[in-house]
Amino acid sequence: MTPPVILSVLFGILPGTGTGQAGGEAWRIDHRQLPEISGLVASRRRKGWFWAHNDSGDGAYLYLIDPAHRLRCRFKLQGAKALDWEDLTLGIGPGGRPWIYVADTGRNLFPKQSLPVPKVYAFPEPDPGALAAGLPLPDGGDAPLPVLRGPYVHTLELRFPDRTYPPNIEAVTLSPDGSRLWLFQRRGADPSAMYEVRLFESPPPAAPPWKEDQVLTAHRRGRIRTRASRPHGRLITAAATLGDRKLLAILTYSEILILPLPPGPDSSGRTEFWASPKILRRIPLPPMPQAEALAYVEEKGILCAASEGRPVLFRTFPLEEREKVDRKREAPRGKGPESKKEPEQGSRGSPRGGRKR
Repeated sequence: MTPPVILSVLFGILPGTGTGQAGGEAWRIDHRQLPEISGLVASRRRKGWFWAHNDSGDGAYLYLIDPAHRLRCRFKLQGAKALDWEDLTLGIGPGGRPWIYVADTGRNLFPKQSLPVPKVYAFPEPDPGALAAGLPLPDGGDAPLPVLRGPYVHTLELRFPDRTYPPNIEAVTLSPDGSRLWLFQRRGADPSAMYEVRLFESPPPAAPPWKEDQVLTAHRRGRIRTRASRPHGRLITAAATLGDRKLLAILTYSEILILPLPPGPDSSGRTEFWASPKILRRIPLPPMPQAEALAYVEEKGILCAASEGRPVLFRTFPLEEREKVDRKREAPRGKGPESKKEPEQGSRGSPRGGRKR
């Protein structure tokens, strides 16, 4: 067996920023139970910890990564199934507590006529430090990780009224107040659709508002044009909300795109269509195979991307303090050809060029 490799190195000037800003980190985790990472999120209850999950082929497990970049355990979600988990996100939810949402929304591995219903599994985030307190430290081997029993999840089924078949969704994130779930289609061609699911009315309710097997509607709210020159740069694989900066980060196989946040509902409750938002910044990725996961670490002001495959390569990207959006200075919406109603893309799923290896 190959022993786990956990390596931290500085890789110098952050590429693609033009600022000469240094401080990005890179590290690797090599363990047979995390061979195909697809989702990553930073804990809100304990600084320096991450939650991660594999792509299709694993059970309903989350993986806990500690501040020393060590895998500590597998966390088994009760009542959840793992068909094709693609991303997870974390934000303020019912009771004002941090909640984790795991998206079982990848649909490019199934025949179109028998696509499973897309689902999201929701549960309050446990304290990672408390979970790991009684666990032995990794011994440097490839032995099976300890398995901890997690909570029973709330299962949220998604319906896409503008589609005959559900789209292939591989990136999800939350609005800053946690009330809306944003889902991004992986399509392989511009534009890719953005959908929104209303989880609850803000502010968060005291108790979860969802019934058993709650059905929620995913409304098409926007589109993203990556304007990438190569097809792999148009495949959206992960997303993260930079709530304190009023920004959104989108991961592709070639770069991280920084955009303004999608618009929220106005006083009448209507939400404006998010038509091809301006890309505020492009961060080219250094060499890393098949970048599939992205997390924002607010207390450090960094983005962390992870590559699918073994070993998992993690890279961090420091963000500048000036990278914030002043809504008053944004170009007015609703003007010009981009504000016209977006024609539907039809019922086809991700094209052959958008399939993963």
